[in-house]
Amino acid sequence: MLYYRMLGQDEMTELDPDSNKLLAMLDKGIVDPVAVLRLTRMGGEVFLGKMIDTYFSHVPGLFEKARLAIMAEDRKSLEYAAHTMKSSAGNLGAVYLLDSARILEMASEQSSFPEIKVVFEEFCDE
Repeated sequence: MLYYRMLGQDEMTELDPDSNKLLAMLDKGIVDPVAVLRLTRMGGEVFLGKMIDTYFSHVPGLFEKARLAIMAEDRKSLEYAAHTMKSSAGNLGAVYLLDSARILEMASEQSSFPEIKVVFEEFCDE
């Protein structure tokens, strides 16, 4: 079991994640433990597990949609994929994906496609 001291509170909060993926993401600082605690409090560990499963099942497809939108120079589809990734990341507290998706979404609105390709390649490298 993992224990986290949250937001300077004196009490310890106990989490029993049902996924090794979550453990790895928490250990690497990829996921915000406050968001994990929030999701656990909202719906328990089963709900948290469903959120993690949903995240891992949808995000790869969104990367592919973004890649195809960039190849087709389809701003609307790219913006939708980036926005959806940003929302998924925000729900789970996936801080790096959230920041990268936010940058990609802004690029889809403001940048040329050669610039967007560079942003997407950097995004994929993270």
